[in-house]
Amino acid sequence: MPQPFTPAGARSRNAAASGRFFTEVMDRCLQQVLANTRDIDAGTKDEELVHPLRVGLRRLRTALRELSDFSPDIDPEWEVAFRGAFRALGIHRDAVTMLPALRKEMRREGIRAVKFRKPSPASRTPEAVVRDPQFQHALQGVMAFCRAVPPTAGGKGARRRLKKDIAARLARLHDDVKPDAMHFDKLSPSRQHRLRKRVKRMRYLAEFAAPLFDARRVDRYVKRWRAAQNELGDNHDYRVGLDSLRKGAPGIESTCATRWILARIRNCAPRCNAALRKAVKRPCFWED
Repeated sequence: MPQPFTPAGARSRNAAASGRFFTEVMDRCLQQVLANTRDIDAGTKDEELVHPLRVGLRRLRTALRELSDFSPDIDPEWEVAFRGAFRALGIHRDAVTMLPALRKEMRREGIRAVKFRKPSPASRTPEAVVRDPQFQHALQGVMAFCRAVPPTAGGKGARRRLKKDIAARLARLHDDVKPDAMHFDKLSPSRQHRLRKRVKRMRYLAEFAAPLFDARRVDRYVKRWRAAQNELGDNHDYRVGLDSLRKGAPGIESTCATRWILARIRNCAPRCNAALRKAVKRPCFWED
């Protein structure tokens, strides 16, 4: 079926609205990243900075993945640098924060001398990650992109078309998530991890879209998915701990710890199921 003809002027206005929206999203994500990289680069030894930095990088990567076709001025190397930093910070977080917290929880249950596998590759410090030349070059590229003169908004017609476009992207993500969200406990660990990443992507895109839609409806939608994301995060941490235990030193304590974590994973499943099903049933704010 032939596509309806769109005058060149209208196409230009649509592109302007999309470009401005994308620039504003990228700038908000960038500010969250910079707020934490500055303190880390200055030598602040606060592990609490790592988590919001990773969230900022995940949001930035979501914007690049879901919206980069709104602009021709995107360097694909940005995603490469941000993905590498995100993964390195994740390895550091597991080694320095998550696994020690898990070990402490086990000790309260009487399980001691637990030996987790050391991170591989070796954990890099947050300072080393944010000072990496490739990461700094990518940050500078995004800063220059955001500082460029943004295009005009494009008018009400262009805004309506932008809303329709964003709604279609959200609907695709929602439809992709829904089948697995209804049967979380039946999924393989890799499929559960895939679902968790897609839930994050969908939630962040929904948050990006908030200025275009009714803020209260967006908030109610996001709130459910945030609750599901928290449950999925607990399940993921136990999975990482289980993998580290199985690759660590064997022994009676490791066997007891493995059984303990497996029990926690089993307990997580119904909570994840309940949270995901509540989120799936939440009305989609982009639908009339």
